[in-house]
Amino acid sequence: MRFLFIVSLIVFSFDTNAQLSNIIEGKEYSTNRKDAFNGFLGETAIAVYGVDYAYGSKKKQELLIRKFYKNDLTLIESVNVYSNPIEDYINTPLELFFVENKFYLFSQFETYKTESAKIGLFIYDENCKQTSFEVIDTVEYIAQTKIEVKLSADNSGFIVTQSHIHKVAKRQVVELLSIELAGAVKWKKELLSTNSVNQTQVEQVIHTKNETYLLCNYGYKSAVKATSLSNKYTLWVYNHELNFMKEVVLRLKRKWINGVKINLNNENHLVVAGYVNDSKKFGINASFNFKLNDKYEPQMVNYTKFSTDDLAQFVASKKRSRVNYIEDIYLRNVILQEDGSFYTVGEEYYVYVDRVYDPRTNITSTTEYYNYNALLISYFDVNGSLKWNKRITKSQNSAEDYGMYSSFTVANLKNNAIALIYNDNEKNLALSVTDHQNHKELFNNRRHAIVYVLIDENGIVKRKRVLNKTNFNVYAKQSKGIKNNKIYLKTEYGRHSKIIGVEFE
Repeated sequence: MRFLFIVSLIVFSFDTNAQLSNIIEGKEYSTNRKDAFNGFLGETAIAVYGVDYAYGSKKKQELLIRKFYKNDLTLIESVNVYSNPIEDYINTPLELFFVENKFYLFSQFETYKTESAKIGLFIYDENCKQTSFEVIDTVEYIAQTKIEVKLSADNSGFIVTQSHIHKVAKRQVVELLSIELAGAVKWKKELLSTNSVNQTQVEQVIHTKNETYLLCNYGYKSAVKATSLSNKYTLWVYNHELNFMKEVVLRLKRKWINGVKINLNNENHLVVAGYVNDSKKFGINASFNFKLNDKYEPQMVNYTKFSTDDLAQFVASKKRSRVNYIEDIYLRNVILQEDGSFYTVGEEYYVYVDRVYDPRTNITSTTEYYNYNALLISYFDVNGSLKWNKRITKSQNSAEDYGMYSSFTVANLKNNAIALIYNDNEKNLALSVTDHQNHKELFNNRRHAIVYVLIDENGIVKRKRVLNKTNFNVYAKQSKGIKNNKIYLKTEYGRHSKIIGVEFE
């Protein structure tokens, strides 16, 4: 008996401390089919806020801020804050933020008369009453300009970016506009590409008090098929205090990059992580990462090729002799932990188009099937060294819906743990999470279960239901973990919605 007790104690000690501790299931509320829930904005001591943007036409739009009572997630009220204060212009919302009990709405104002546009900023109090509106910037050629708005990492302000081709230099330029929480402009700067590249897609922006990081893909071609890679990444770093810009080209000798993400750790250092392949074929067979030091130079550069066992989790045994990479994997997240370690999460995704020709009617019907399948979870220590790669098998297939209830969402937990939440076939709950052969496909969300998979630094811990049987599907792409150990899930069933609060300890 003493021996059995010691063994069980040892086994238990390897389990993560994180556990699902509390679930709040809100009451159902009705929604119109035109509503398009865009996710959660933030919370106060008594309320949780979400936003719905409904677009009918340029002259018929609604922007609904929904307020839920935090204790039971009951819908308290919905307020339409959409307005059009500039005559002869059409207002299109860009981004909505909730910071320090105020709402900040950035909007784009266009007119049919000119090619130019204006960027406006609305500020509302926590009761959705407008307190101010100002035009903060102009756009010379709106059709050629990509506009993005991001909240700074410390919630002290915003950065507005305009990306387009410089009309004289004929190179890519990104205009930066820093905005204080009060709405005033702090500074403005134009960043011109240091090379002769004339087209760049800004994939990610991170803004701090002094630095602005822009992850740019200058090899991006929208016409390139998904069977080959054309990514060429560069990282722009601008320090406003020093009025200094540095461009870091991300290049690995004889390797092709397939996706990069950036994130800030607790020491305010930028972590860069991505996938690569030995060939230009669309797939991955290795990972890389590094950190930027105080001089914005890469340090602790790591490159790790996937082992035979790693590939065996994703490649069928009969294909391994001719396929040495994992197909259709997209990098979704880089999740940093308090101690400096981090996870990366990749997802298998592809669209299958089925065309059927009827010779009797001479009509071709087309159906698009959206597939969000297996996840690749990788864990890296504080030095960026790869500790393990694990597979989570899920098979989500739906037709003609853009994968609305597919994919997953992440809750970042304590003690270097994370939880992944998604819709799964309920029959898979009877299988081991490591059983990759017998998993059932989830087609059009029939007989589904909302599940969470708990993962810590030792690997996959367990998979469980979030709720007992329910007709509601989790809208994973619009669910959000506002703070560590807690996540709010948006769920839907027909025209009915329900908010679910999930807390871990």
